[in-house]
Amino acid sequence: MRVLKLTKKPSREEFLTIAKVAGLGILAIGVIGFLIYVLLVEMPKWV
Repeated sequence: MRVLKLTKKPSREEFLTIAKVAGLGILAIGVIGFLIYVLLVEMPKWV
């Protein structure tokens, strides 16, 4: 309960910043996963 009393609603600017950072993180993880997929699955077919 003490933690909930200390929290506050984020401002619009703060929320958008957090959303952008989270979106970039998800995008980066997706790109890394795709590159690993290409290296391990598709590259052996080319060689």
